[in-house]
Amino acid sequence: MPYRVNYHDAIDVNRLVAVTESLVDARQVIDAVTVEVPPAAGRLAAVEDPVLGLDLRVIQPPQTLETAHGLPVVYLGGTVDPRDNWQATATAALRPHPAIIINSRRERPTREGQDAEASVRWRRDHLFFADVALYWFSDGDPDPIAMLELGLVVDRRVRLAVGASPRCTRRAALAAHLRYVDTADLHDTFADTVAAASRLVEDRPAGQLAMSRMLSEPAAVAWTLRHAIESARHPDLPDRLDEIAGEAGRAGGVGFEPSLLTRIYVAVDRLRLDGSDPLGWAQLHDAAIALSARHRSD
Repeated sequence: MPYRVNYHDAIDVNRLVAVTESLVDARQVIDAVTVEVPPAAGRLAAVEDPVLGLDLRVIQPPQTLETAHGLPVVYLGGTVDPRDNWQATATAALRPHPAIIINSRRERPTREGQDAEASVRWRRDHLFFADVALYWFSDGDPDPIAMLELGLVVDRRVRLAVGASPRCTRRAALAAHLRYVDTADLHDTFADTVAAASRLVEDRPAGQLAMSRMLSEPAAVAWTLRHAIESARHPDLPDRLDEIAGEAGRAGGVGFEPSLLTRIYVAVDRLRLDGSDPLGWAQLHDAAIALSARHRSD
């Protein structure tokens, strides 16, 4: 049974440090890390995680996906209608496949105008994980954010299953755009769209997609994490710290040195308490230098 080694941070979130094959290995990792990074003592824990096996998992806001562990990832985008939870139907249809479903539908609405930027950021960040994207546009005007997302996905060559109701006002424009995409057609019914997504999950070649490869290559993840650290600025520090912690969580799933990731989490915790803490900034930038030295592409 696989285990996670998690760091419990200052905002009560468990951050992924490492994945091990057994509890014994997890405890060895914890012992080694706490010797090298004493501030982490008492904040590391081993957790049995059957989700790391071959099973379907659904991620919805405000949950986040740290790493896919080699499973195909299906992003559900398009219309979000309180009267028609088509995302639940699609998830049930995809259940026979070992996969991770990213469902952008937020079941617990926030107050009007609240967390709009955070919601867009969540959707943007989780698009990076997608191997397959299922977009369904129902009757009426499509969500403009979903249309923008679809454009981003096309640019990244994610395999697409796109469908639109005959009463979707932008159906003709969608059909015209998808004619230039070799891997996508516009489906006429929801059932056909879900069936197409199922075929794409079944036929997914290992490592075919550029972004999926990047997320499994330590050198590429190291570059992304270092960029997040070096671009951090005081005016938007809370958002930057969340981004750094999120990138570190992804790194935990691709074989990064656990003590290095823990040093990043400890530094982020210091900066949450005091954004001008010079030791926190020094620890982050030291970690960025170490990333380049230890996870360099050949």
